[in-house]
Amino acid sequence: MKPNTETDFTQLQSLAEKGNAAAQYNLGSSYYRGEDAGQNYQEAFEWFRKAAAQGDPDAQCYLGICHYLGKGVSQNYQEAFEWFQKAAELGQSNAQYNLALLFCHAQKENYQAAFKWFQKAADQGNADAQCNAGILYYYGKGINRDYKEAFKRFQKSADQGNLLAQFCLGICYYRGQGTDRDYQEAFKRFQKAAERGNASAQCCLGMCYHLGKGTEQDHKEALKWFQKSVELKNVLAQCCVGMYFYSGNTIDQDYQEAFKRFQKAANEGSATAQCNLGLCYYRGEGVGQDYKEAFKWFQKAAELGNVIAQSCLGICYYRGEGINKDSKKAFVWFKKAAKQDNAAAQCNLGLCYYLGEGASQDEKEAFKWFQKSAELGNAAAQSILKTKI
Repeated sequence: MKPNTETDFTQLQSLAEKGNAAAQYNLGSSYYRGEDAGQNYQEAFEWFRKAAAQGDPDAQCYLGICHYLGKGVSQNYQEAFEWFQKAAELGQSNAQYNLALLFCHAQKENYQAAFKWFQKAADQGNADAQCNAGILYYYGKGINRDYKEAFKRFQKSADQGNLLAQFCLGICYYRGQGTDRDYQEAFKRFQKAAERGNASAQCCLGMCYHLGKGTEQDHKEALKWFQKSVELKNVLAQCCVGMYFYSGNTIDQDYQEAFKRFQKAANEGSATAQCNLGLCYYRGEGVGQDYKEAFKWFQKAAELGNVIAQSCLGICYYRGEGINKDSKKAFVWFKKAAKQDNAAAQCNLGLCYYLGEGASQDEKEAFKWFQKSAELGNAAAQSILKTKI
């Protein structure tokens, strides 16, 4: 129940003091939001507590919020969980949504329970819950992965104005997941979410402009949106801005600024940035050449699955740069990257087989990998095949 703005605050307080649960909740809401009597979280908490004790689900939900945020009471996640659960079981949709979010957290991680409560809240028209149910379908957490169902949920939520769902729809259209691939529709969705301040959508919009996907290629627009996204702390966008400084495309080339951007993103866990930082150290661009630092960052990125870093790590082991020479480990990393269609790694893997370094000599296997690399345009592999060594 929402506070009746026509009700005199004094009359509302009088009703609340007489034990009227709805009035107690409304009075608590007034104190919580700073309406009429001014903001007072402790007073809000007390009135929510009184209404909650009488079974008012809205008050129970707000009591959970107070405990979760530490508003008017000491922060207590367990108390928050219990009050959200009480209200959720009485059908309060916001409590159902909040309870589902708590089940997604590591402490109480239970995606099946999370899906159940997102679903209940979504059935009552909660757009945030609808979007989150779609995310669980998308990643297959708590429910079997189903891109079509995820797309459907995102669409429903986006139609209700949900910003995150708009971004998620863009991803589905861009990748062709749950719907036909449509770069123009992806661009349109990213643009809608980006203009309303979604950092991930701003980064993706920048990528669309950068690659010319769904729109004309425009590096100035790309850089503009990457920079907007960086202002909202998007790590991938930070790396992308670094690439523009590195390449000197539409902006003055500045290896030191590129290094700085890569370093920021790398420290935030971006595998792409970690690989690029490794390359800066390896080449001595924007920083003094340092093979040990290069190896360190290649290793971090490689362990996160970055294919280029895996190939570079193989080179470090093969040449003994930044680490003791180890042909066997070089072979392992070349093979990981080669299997993911990295042309340079495929060529180097072929050399390992041909020379018997890190693996038994096998000319047939060597030429298989040279062929794969050459087909992907690797000049060294093409030259090897032409001369047949």
